[in-house]
Amino acid sequence: RLNHSLPALLILGNHFTSDRSLEEQLRGILDIPPIYSWNDFLQALDAAAEAYCTRIPLAIDGLNEATCNGKLSKVWQGLPGLIQEIGLLRNVVLITTCRITYQDVIWSDNKPSNILKSILAFIK
Repeated sequence: RLNHSLPALLILGNHFTSDRSLEEQLRGILDIPPIYSWNDFLQALDAAAEAYCTRIPLAIDGLNEATCNGKLSKVWQGLPGLIQEIGLLRNVVLITTCRITYQDVIWSDNKPSNILKSILAFIK
């Protein structure tokens, strides 16, 4: 995407460091001014994608790396709502990654039907 000057957002899971809501932490990480609502931001992202004639990925890498007080953060309880909000947009796609051993803990009963499992093997 970078080579083609196409926009994308990458957020690292270890930037989520509290149990505040997912939206609240995303607003802070992305430095969204308080005068704009979360919906304003998503609509602007969708409009930017349309202007670029592409879909903009909002990637959250390493969900399992979000911790609060030394434990896995509960911030991901807000994932179903985020999926629903982004699902209403035509030009924004949500991509998440996590270690497979954390998948059930993070997604619990709200596991999306379109999960793609990828196992990376490192060859020495």
